[in-house]
Formats: sequence, structure tokens, C-alpha cells
Amino acid sequence: MRMPTPLKRKPSQNILDGGLTAVRTGIAQHMIGKAVDLLTGSRKVLHGIVTGVTTEAGKPKIVVNGHRYDMNQILTVLPPSFA
Repeated sequence: MRMPTPLKRKPSQNILDGGLTAVRTGIAQHMIGKAVDLLTGSRKVLHGIVTGVTTEAGKPKIVVNGHRYDMNQILTVLPPSFA
């Protein structure tokens, strides 16, 4: 009797991306109410409080001072009492 060869499966990139997006969204939501410093230009830093989270093209963005910013623009995150 011949044993079947186990299938070699690779995780789907979409599944991995979806899991990573869920983690990033959770992190972004946890930052609501926190003070952040954001890099908004080549030498421009913005300070503000995270007031919300949106999703654009499947990627979370934090809302600070009414504008949306990518997670990779965050330089620091502090409780608002330390800001």
C-alpha cells in the first residue's frame, strides 16, 4: 500500500496580510487618546492627540488634529499626561 504524499502548503499572502492588518488596526485603536509625535515632512514634526482610527486600502491610519496619518509616520507615543 502506497502512503499519500503530504501536501506542501504555503500560507496565502492574503491571509498573512489580513492578520498583520488586524494587528496594526488593534495597535492603532489602542493609541486613541495618546499623545503622538508624527513625522509629517522631511523635517517637520507634528504633535497631537490620536482621536480616531480609519482604514484606507485595508491599512489603518490614525487621526490626529482632524487629519489621517500612516502608522509608519509615528515617532513617539505617550500618555496625554506626559505630553
